[in-house]
Amino acid sequence: SHSTSKVPFILCSDEIKKLRGNAKNALCDIAPTMLELLNIPEPAEMTGKSLILK
Repeated sequence: SHSTSKVPFILCSDEIKKLRGNAKNALCDIAPTMLELLNIPEPAEMTGKSLILK
């Protein structure tokens, strides 16, 4: 289940220029973000979106 609890997320990388940060971000966005960083395709059933701005 998805949580509405506020959880800090810290990511350090010289490769990432900008992350989208707003009140609509959710815990379900972390896995798609990590998959993008690892160049692994995101499964279709994932509900979150990567936090990395294109």
